[in-house]
Amino acid sequence: AVDAGCGNGWAARLMAQHELCEGVTAVDGAALMIEKAGQSHERDVAGLAADQGMASIEYRVADVETWFPEEAVDVALFGETLYLLEDPEGSLQHVVNAWLKPGGRVVASLDCYRENKLSHTWEEDLGVQMHCYGEGDWQDMFKAAGLTDVQIWRAKAAGPWQGTLIVTGTKA
Repeated sequence: AVDAGCGNGWAARLMAQHELCEGVTAVDGAALMIEKAGQSHERDVAGLAADQGMASIEYRVADVETWFPEEAVDVALFGETLYLLEDPEGSLQHVVNAWLKPGGRVVASLDCYRENKLSHTWEEDLGVQMHCYGEGDWQDMFKAAGLTDVQIWRAKAAGPWQGTLIVTGTKA
């Protein structure tokens, strides 16, 4: 599996604890985040019970838009990353073509999307470029990248918060 834009590595560590996981490559463009992820990893491994295993995790500083894994993977996770990339469409196509095995799955969680009005000020508030596309646009992007069985739903909606948008699809 690949955790693309891994930040502090929490999702990579969670995936690595799954019994079917053979290994995770956690990639982030920020060296400081990879350093923090490694520190958190050491702390988490030390806290695991003896009967709780964890697959290996390799932490890499790299640009997910151009990086290539050493071998194709079954899962590519974009946790709050895809909308921050310079070219989300091109990046998604790169992942499908260069990262995934046939039958592999892309999963993206997105808090910045058009229907989530609370996210509309984030780009200006944070001074970071964000692509706040609509739900249908994200779904179409996944299909255009060659993914099939594309599914989309909102998780943990509450009050004015529209929820985290989850988009997933499988490489044919």
